[in-house]
Amino acid sequence: LARALQDAQAGDAAMDVLVEINVGQNRCGAEPGEAALVLAQAIAAQPVLRFAGLQAYHGGAQHLRSAEERKTAIEQVLKLVNRTRHEFDRAGLAIPLITGAGTGTMVNEAASGIYGEIQPGSFLFMDADYAANQRDAAQPLFEHALYVKTQVMSLSGDHAVCDAGHKAHAIDSGLPRLHALAPENALRFANGGDEHGVLHP
Repeated sequence: LARALQDAQAGDAAMDVLVEINVGQNRCGAEPGEAALVLAQAIAAQPVLRFAGLQAYHGGAQHLRSAEERKTAIEQVLKLVNRTRHEFDRAGLAIPLITGAGTGTMVNEAASGIYGEIQPGSFLFMDADYAANQRDAAQPLFEHALYVKTQVMSLSGDHAVCDAGHKAHAIDSGLPRLHALAPENALRFANGGDEHGVLHP
């Protein structure tokens, strides 16, 4: 990255670079502690790069259903972040910012006093899977703000078919849920392919 920047730019401008640490999801990031410090020191040694802080986000904790499970998961994250901070303090390298968190756990990171920035994004529209989480009492009350509008295009004796299939919605957190139906009239959405959804009582 430093070589590419040196080749592409003139002047004394430096690019801010965060070091991501693996805080539990085992997806991305340097290992907490010494490995993160070594990477940050390598960044700080480059004139065109500026070490800007740590990214400490645990995506897997966001959809743990109970508030207590999410709190426990973030307590483990905070231990890893604090271990990393200790290594940086011993080496005399300041951490300008610690950033992370998400819609499911933001109250935990915010309450820690460690994070200077939180990154909740899904709360803006509030997807159905987040709404299935038990609400933490400290969390603001978020409501659904975005829906997929569909209409019934076919009726049969035991089901209806609507015009919204997999091309109209994501299924990474399960099939869609229908909105604004009284419990006694609730319908279940089933896979009907790319262009269709099947609605069952």
